[in-house]
Amino acid sequence: MITVLKEVGGHENIAGAALNSIVTAVKLTTGINKFIVRVESEDATQTRDYRIKINRNQRELNLETLIVDGIRAQRYGNEYLAYVDYDTEPVVKAQSDDPSYVTTSIINSAGLQLGSVSTSTDMATAKKWYK
Repeated sequence: MITVLKEVGGHENIAGAALNSIVTAVKLTTGINKFIVRVESEDATQTRDYRIKINRNQRELNLETLIVDGIRAQRYGNEYLAYVDYDTEPVVKAQSDDPSYVTTSIINSAGLQLGSVSTSTDMATAKKWYK
């Protein structure tokens, strides 16, 4: 018998088991994930453990597009600069570089969320984000 166990908080949880060989999908969290592949003899008198560590990297969170009133804002490191006319109420649109897995939000200087999107086809949009 072959058993795949995931170690979580000092406990072993079964991720899959089979008689001779195993192929099983395992759920990962960000960071180190510890697993044990346990092989047991046919008569269940002997076992041998093989420990596996899988490191899942954190997803890169980058902004692909930031548009203010239809014009792409200029990027300077992690900041963007856009110029608008004095009497305008700018429309801001933002999209992450991987919109299928993250949510893009527009938040004003007071910390209020003005727009949010988590689909791959739309961009977060906000109007009148300043006063």
